[in-house]
Amino acid sequence: MTGEWGKDLSRNFPPSVILRREKGTQTHDHNPPSIFRPFAAGGHFHPFWIELRGNITRARCLDEGTIVSSWKETDDVPPKCPACGGLLRPDVVWFGEAMPEEEMQQAVAASTHCDLFFSIGTSTVVYPAAALPMEALRSGATVVEINPRPTPLTPRAHFALAGAAGVVLPELAKALKIPPDF
Repeated sequence: MTGEWGKDLSRNFPPSVILRREKGTQTHDHNPPSIFRPFAAGGHFHPFWIELRGNITRARCLDEGTIVSSWKETDDVPPKCPACGGLLRPDVVWFGEAMPEEEMQQAVAASTHCDLFFSIGTSTVVYPAAALPMEALRSGATVVEINPRPTPLTPRAHFALAGAAGVVLPELAKALKIPPDF
């Protein structure tokens, strides 16, 4: 039997997305919600996704730091790594933990070289990720915010679309005639 960390929880963690001039780098600050899955080839995310805060649908071994996709179902809470017996945890960055350095550097570089930056469903108050849309603005990118409530970014964004990402993004994709296999 395969254990999974809350498969459907991923839709509750919307991303900030950066679209880049060079081969479509896409950065996101949380886990890609299910509304992005149609845009991923073969059900897999674009190879240039940068997951700043990990991915709630994966587990990580505390001892080895490796990603674990399956483990033996037992009564152990939390579950144990099948390779070393260490404890497993969701592969995410919790508040108070450091952001992964390499991914953060990649995200800053993408933010300063993008043409279009989407900030989707984020408060834009938790740093260092909250600085990314500001980096994009300083570098001349068009910034689009999609959020149900105003944020500190709202008055600075070129476009602020009020609403839940799960409602606004499908409508935006439909209006822009973006094919499901994009």
